[in-house]
Amino acid sequence: MKRLLLVPVLWALAACVAAGMYPRTVFSSSPPNPSPGITAIKVVLDDNYPPYVFRDRDGRLQGILIDQWRLWQEMTGIRAELYAMGWGEALRRMEAGEFDVIDTIFRNEPRERVFEFSKPYAYMEVPVFFHKNISGITDAWSLKGFPVAVKNGDAAVDFLRNRGVERLIAYDSYEKIVRAARDHEIGVFVMDRPPAMHLLYKMGIHDQFRMSRPLYSGQFHRAVRKGNGALLAAVEDGFARIPPKYLREIEQEWLGSPALSRTSLLYLTAAIAVGGLSILLLAAWNFTLRRSVERKTSELKKEIALTADQAVKLRASEENYRLLVENAGDGITIVHEGRVLYVNPGASRIIGIPPGELLGRSFLDVVHAEDRERIQGYYVKRMGGEETPSRYEFRAETASGETVWVQATVVGTMWEGKQVALSFLRDITQQKRLEEQLVQSRKMEAIGRLAGGIAHDFNNILTAVMGYLSLAKLGIDPGDQTWSRLVEAEKAAIRAQSLTRQLLTFSKGGAPVRQASSIGRLVEESANFALRGSTILCRITVAEDLSPVDIDLGQIGQVLNSIVLNAAQASPEGGVIRVDARNISVEKLPGCTLPPGDYVKIDVEDRGTGIPEENVGKIFNPFFTTKEKGTGLGLATAYSIVKRHEGAITVDSAPGRGTTVSIFLPAAAKDVRETPDPGPAPHPGIGKILVMDDEEMVRDVAVTMLQAMGYEGHAAKDGSEAVDAYLEAMKTGVPYDAVILDLTVPGAMGGKEAVRRLLDIDPGAKVIVSSGYSQDPILAMYRDYGFSGVIAKPYQMGELAQAIRMLLPDVAPSSH
Repeated sequence: MKRLLLVPVLWALAACVAAGMYPRTVFSSSPPNPSPGITAIKVVLDDNYPPYVFRDRDGRLQGILIDQWRLWQEMTGIRAELYAMGWGEALRRMEAGEFDVIDTIFRNEPRERVFEFSKPYAYMEVPVFFHKNISGITDAWSLKGFPVAVKNGDAAVDFLRNRGVERLIAYDSYEKIVRAARDHEIGVFVMDRPPAMHLLYKMGIHDQFRMSRPLYSGQFHRAVRKGNGALLAAVEDGFARIPPKYLREIEQEWLGSPALSRTSLLYLTAAIAVGGLSILLLAAWNFTLRRSVERKTSELKKEIALTADQAVKLRASEENYRLLVENAGDGITIVHEGRVLYVNPGASRIIGIPPGELLGRSFLDVVHAEDRERIQGYYVKRMGGEETPSRYEFRAETASGETVWVQATVVGTMWEGKQVALSFLRDITQQKRLEEQLVQSRKMEAIGRLAGGIAHDFNNILTAVMGYLSLAKLGIDPGDQTWSRLVEAEKAAIRAQSLTRQLLTFSKGGAPVRQASSIGRLVEESANFALRGSTILCRITVAEDLSPVDIDLGQIGQVLNSIVLNAAQASPEGGVIRVDARNISVEKLPGCTLPPGDYVKIDVEDRGTGIPEENVGKIFNPFFTTKEKGTGLGLATAYSIVKRHEGAITVDSAPGRGTTVSIFLPAAAKDVRETPDPGPAPHPGIGKILVMDDEEMVRDVAVTMLQAMGYEGHAAKDGSEAVDAYLEAMKTGVPYDAVILDLTVPGAMGGKEAVRRLLDIDPGAKVIVSSGYSQDPILAMYRDYGFSGVIAKPYQMGELAQAIRMLLPDVAPSSH
């Protein structure tokens, strides 16, 4: 029998050894075979996609693809010049024709209109990564309402927007995204799994983030521009010449190899097989023996009296239940005739009253006064046999006077011969706070949408007002009294622009739409707006030589408003808040990672209650607040905005001494001249311009201004009409030289879709985007969406002329 069992085992061992020791085929490389006419190609890649492409500490490129392209070069004899940069820039410059091949690209419908793709060579999963304190994120639909970090140009951007996720924060690289997550600037981001895991471990925060199921799966391709199929064939042929063995060795070098070799694993498998067979034989013998023992034991038990054994089991069961109840995390109470008969340590801990003080008392004593009538009604109905909710929530008052939220699950039962109410209690105070914060956050978002809509409509009105004022000044002598009145009206309209900025303080912005600006007036407007209606005196000091800063006026206004408002709330007795703006040169600032350079520093100082030392480091964390009705979002948003402006915020505070919040913004290199209207250039414009806007008054004033400047102006009310007009003009041989598209058209095609269709018709179309939503992220990254220029509403004739002349400096007249 033993001999028979050993035969298959020996055969298995022999097969395993043979498989492990079988020699691999050795590849003998053939000489390079370059494609005729191709001697060198330029290849662009993402420079931050570990382990495929990334830079070492000295800035040199390394990774799987770097080694593979070097091997491709050896196999083909064609020189491969490798360039790596931010993905958004790589896509843009590839489309512009600066490179021959782009690598590490996902394939999707918009890109198929521009590129021809190789066969896929790697498979990538794209999940959501989110902080461990965030729950409920499972797919793209669950991301709605969350600010989500993505990489410029990534396929994830279109994927998320097509599923209604609009609050996207764009970064130049994956490393910047993970660094922002480490610095608590973001809590949710979407990126490819391999670089995400590499960077999370590299920065030591892998245990702070969770990962969802993949939103979608992508495949890496190499691509060339449309019509360059011969080059694509040469690229694919070169990689096909590389033996798979060499490609696997490169991947093993960067991804690592299994801890055990293949041969070792085969020997181990054989050993396990032999051991497993032995264990099976022993188990069979043991099973037969155990059944025999069980039969004998059963016969003996029948001869023993069960009374003593049952008593022991009963005592053990009671002890087990006692231990379970006494050590339960949830609270357990038993109430009879309104009095507490039993309370476990968990209930005492939740309510904050020692067990001895609770026994015998009315259970209503710990219920909040506003909830007592409801809870007593439940108890009376339950004891009377009526149906009541088995689970409900109420507020309890602790011995220290604090209020905690409790979730109770209650059933009626018999206990020691009495009809009682058995309650299981759970502390849900933190959950309630989070729910309240979420509700408050949604209210703020609704206010933001309302404020943004009002600002959009107001900016349309101001565009018409300021445009017609510019037109009215034409032909009037500057010495005339009418001229001076029109100038004063323009000044009033420009001051009205500040009102839209104040409205947008309540609206959430995307990437900053930055321009060199003088910040002095913004400091005064924001501080006065935040303190409007309060008894606090605000003393503002702005240095006369204050440098301009490169900022988004709306977003920085939001920052100043939040910080001044916090200073006011920290001064309930009133008093004075000082706001000081001055130039500063930073060498090395304690507690701040700003690079050396020139900055504008804005200090907001109060003499209020101050911040405890343990809370100073938390005030910029999302949802952290010490205010009863606070959201914890204002300062977190301010911190994020300043970081996106390459600036910093520091806090100096102590209880009883007050607080000073300092904002550092990089000084701009160029000067700023604040004038009511730059005015049209003296030379008339020549060309044919199409204006698309859903507001008739904006269309009319824009066309009139264009005609006054010498252009031939035409109008369309939505994107579809603009596309049709552009196509018709091309057919007649008198095309449009430029198009101005309104970004948002309710119920019809807006500028985002219209520019795509115009570029399909005419890849050389010059399109300017315009919007009354000055914080729309498209305005900040307009080139990524196909636009050639940008002009924010409201605008004057000079600003319109400048935007057009940047695109059409020497345009020939289309109508001649």
